[in-house]
Amino acid sequence: MGKCKYCGQDAGFFHGKHAECEQRHLSGVARIKSILAGCFQHKEDFYLYQGEIRKLCQESHISDADARSLSLDPYSNGLGVQKDGANDKPMFFENLDSWFCYNAISNLK
Repeated sequence: MGKCKYCGQDAGFFHGKHAECEQRHLSGVARIKSILAGCFQHKEDFYLYQGEIRKLCQESHISDADARSLSLDPYSNGLGVQKDGANDKPMFFENLDSWFCYNAISNLK
């Protein structure tokens, strides 16, 4: 008997996942990506949605590592900067080339 890679329960002979678990996982991933992309687009702090994202991760069998990698997708062509300990709103830079991103991140140290 194989175990479901999402819920850990028996998945049946020669099976590695339940179809419903996989569907729940994929819909949870899509919902989290939608939340994060919306935050980036509307320049909102995604920490406001942290509780909802955490609940989606639990319900959708999304590991912490997978959740962290999901948070990088909406920023694939942009950069968000928040000063540490400051009350300022975060700054967002969109549609950046990789050289600018490298220099910006290098100078934040």
